[in-house]
Amino acid sequence: MTGHRELVGHRPALKALPGGDGLPALGEPFLPLGPVGLRAWELLAAAPWVRETDGILASMFCQGLQEREALRALIAASPTVKGSRNNPRPNPATAQLRALEKQLGEWARLLLLDPRQRTELGIATAKARTKLDELRDRREARGPANG
Repeated sequence: MTGHRELVGHRPALKALPGGDGLPALGEPFLPLGPVGLRAWELLAAAPWVRETDGILASMFCQGLQEREALRALIAASPTVKGSRNNPRPNPATAQLRALEKQLGEWARLLLLDPRQRTELGIATAKARTKLDELRDRREARGPANG
């Protein structure tokens, strides 16, 4: 070693910038999208950490979700195809679907769609309300005279 030590598991401090801190929002899709892709785009556009600079990745992700829907429908309609010697074999779309789902997972990670990732990076997201939160709200709504 040359006088420095490697910090195992050390990550540099990152500062999350809510709302992109001046970066333009995601905006409208680049290409026409079907219902599945459009809904995904709307959800991504609503995420404060997804900005216009993520547009190409968001577009690929949304188009991938559409392709996934089409492959699933194709496989559901025809789970097997005739192979050599007319023996049934799995529809080749099954392998395509597996590969696409792997790619979608990678794109999802890059878009920080995993809440655990966002927490690790310090990007706050909405906290689920607990039963205790609901009970406190009810008590406050009744007021001090009724509590």
